[in-house]
Amino acid sequence: MKIAIIDGYVDEPACFGVPPYISPYIRYIAGALVERGIGRDNISYFTIDGIRNSKKEDLALLGRADLVVILSGMTVPGKYLRSSPITLKEIEYLCRTAAGVKVIGGPIRLGYSSEGGMAASTLEMADENVFVARQDIEAFVHDIIAPGPCIGDPDNVEHRMRTVGEIGRWADKGAFIIRQHPDFPNIMCEMETYRGCGRDTHCSFCTEFFYGPSTYRSVEDVVAEAASLYKEGALYFRLGRQPDLFTYHAVDLGDSLPRPNPQALESLYSGIRKVAPGLEVLHMDNANPATIATYPDECSKIMKTILKYHTPGDVAAMGMESADPAVIRANNLKAMPDDVFEAVKLMNEIGSIRGENGLSHLLPGLNFVHGLAGETKKTFGLNYDFLKNIF
Repeated sequence: MKIAIIDGYVDEPACFGVPPYISPYIRYIAGALVERGIGRDNISYFTIDGIRNSKKEDLALLGRADLVVILSGMTVPGKYLRSSPITLKEIEYLCRTAAGVKVIGGPIRLGYSSEGGMAASTLEMADENVFVARQDIEAFVHDIIAPGPCIGDPDNVEHRMRTVGEIGRWADKGAFIIRQHPDFPNIMCEMETYRGCGRDTHCSFCTEFFYGPSTYRSVEDVVAEAASLYKEGALYFRLGRQPDLFTYHAVDLGDSLPRPNPQALESLYSGIRKVAPGLEVLHMDNANPATIATYPDECSKIMKTILKYHTPGDVAAMGMESADPAVIRANNLKAMPDDVFEAVKLMNEIGSIRGENGLSHLLPGLNFVHGLAGETKKTFGLNYDFLKNIF
């Protein structure tokens, strides 16, 4: 049985999978197939850019595949320098080209739009042999493979979320797929520590809450995944698939913000360095400035841990979104300007020192979103004044 995985790319608030990044979902899908008895040699991986430039024999392979899995979904308004996410017309073309069962999933399950930040419409396909995974595509792909192995009846497959135990196994079994990426070995492996938003209220524009409350992967599973990727030749890693790295395995005190767990981050970073001693990049993504402002002592320890084990040039993306208190309240944003300022100040005090490559070790990155509810001309002035206050 032949399987083709097509990477149409994903871009979410807490996950990035546009080249040179490869999302963890691709590896989970490949690992789920292996776990169900599909041989590695029978699993082919294509990026949508690769298909656009493909030869006839590559398209012929898609035509012969018994199962074609298409991953896609852009829920943030990203702009990309060298790659373009899959379009709806391309999805329709690929579904016509492939004779076997087609499964589409990823963030696109929430709806399709030409780019994140625009109104999305429900993805409906006329072809009766096309199935949209309404929850986790990796779980759907796993469950559609019946003993034999063979493809079971897609109509009888439950749409469900995968478990952290499952992705612990699938990430390990699916690490081999990175070798089929056209940019290999120059790819950044996006890694998941946890997903889901633990806040009581959620930012008005964010899709992370669709994944439910925070579900943490064990340190051992994340480290084991890094080891598997490293053995396959991966040298570039980013701990990017989580909304706030500083609350990885945080302690729930019943408040709006859990208390950070510095020891968990120490174990995570030291473990990755132990199993991948020759890595060239170890970076992070996503930090809630409110967490840093509320728990400066714990977060200072975490920052020092990051500096001890990572590689310089690291950026902690802080989703500030707006410096206008009215906009912050109207959209349930994470932090007021004073909290963001304190978080930026603390991170600069600890992380701005230069590393061996000449870059600052760890700097705060500020994201602003325009077009939010409650925005006025005054908002732009407040944003500008905030930035002037920093510099």
